[in-house]
Amino acid sequence: MKRLAIILLVIAAPLLRAEEISRKVIELKYVNANQVNSLLGNFGVNIRSDDRLKTIALTGSPESVAQAEAAIKKLDVPAPAEKNIELLAYLVMASNDAQTPPEAADLTSVIKQMRTLFPYKSYRLLDTIWVRTKAGGSAFESGGMAPASLKTDPNFNPTYLLSAHGTWYDADNKTVRLADLSLLLVLREKTSVKIGSNVDIREGQKVVIGKTNPTGAASAVVLIVTAKVVD
Repeated sequence: MKRLAIILLVIAAPLLRAEEISRKVIELKYVNANQVNSLLGNFGVNIRSDDRLKTIALTGSPESVAQAEAAIKKLDVPAPAEKNIELLAYLVMASNDAQTPPEAADLTSVIKQMRTLFPYKSYRLLDTIWVRTKAGGSAFESGGMAPASLKTDPNFNPTYLLSAHGTWYDADNKTVRLADLSLLLVLREKTSVKIGSNVDIREGQKVVIGKTNPTGAASAVVLIVTAKVVD
């Protein structure tokens, strides 16, 4: 009698499990169905994905299917908008000239710091360079300068190239990271100088990247960069 009861339970078990099986087809709006499939292996459900139809089919216990469906809803959201990074570079001439134009108001605090580091009497703004790029991309901007600005050959217009071979945004620390940030100044034919560095810049912070002496030790061109993230 006991053996018969066990046999009846074994026969009835698959029927009970079949009654508890839940099936659901979920349409996806934003994410790749196959990628979602690979992320749902721990939910105890049978999963079939079709990226062409953008669907996921779930089979399993009602509880497991409900948990997997909730997870899919959290995953099926629009990708965050790509961030744009704006770089603003200041080219400042530091020299021992007594008379110079007024210093740029937004550089007052940085120039005050530079006076404690560099043995120059005056600082004047030569030029500003604005660059905008996508986070994760590179940045390049080039242009020309008046010969008198650098006191170079009057028959040759100096040019610049500002570049960064990698730009990233660290949202947790609100920091823009620049890989191989460099400024190339071409002063005359076959004569150039360069300032370069890897640098992390907190949003709104102005950072002195470096200096070069294109016309001798009595003066220097200083590169100052600030960065911010925009939508």
